[in-house]
Amino acid sequence: MTTTASSPPTTVSTASNTFPIGPLRCFFTYRGSFISSEAGAYDVTVDATRAGKAIGSGVTHVRAAASDAEYFDPTMHEAPLRRIAEETGGKFYTPANIAGLAEDVRYAGRGVTSVEERELWNMPIILVLLMGLVCAEWGYRRAVGLA
Repeated sequence: MTTTASSPPTTVSTASNTFPIGPLRCFFTYRGSFISSEAGAYDVTVDATRAGKAIGSGVTHVRAAASDAEYFDPTMHEAPLRRIAEETGGKFYTPANIAGLAEDVRYAGRGVTSVEERELWNMPIILVLLMGLVCAEWGYRRAVGLA
């Protein structure tokens, strides 16, 4: 049995290390592995031969990506969080000192924006542009005969 994993445009791995699994080790279940060189989509082709003669082939598609192990330990990691807060000028809160969070957010002083309003109708350029568009439409309709 030969397994070939390829990612367009190059072939990544060819392995003959597939081996049967299962209670009787004779039914059609095999296991093998390859290590991808980069993340992405791969086409895995399996060719089965017996005595040098091809007896079957199969293709499947897999995706190789970075491990998602970070989602399996959802506990708080206090040391890195304290370090990030210290390096960025932030604060680290625990259930013991959470009472001060509302006050710290209220007086942080960040995110203050100013809004500047302008009346569009008091600007002569807007009036000139609108009149120009109306005149252009009128001229087009008159030239085509739609007026």
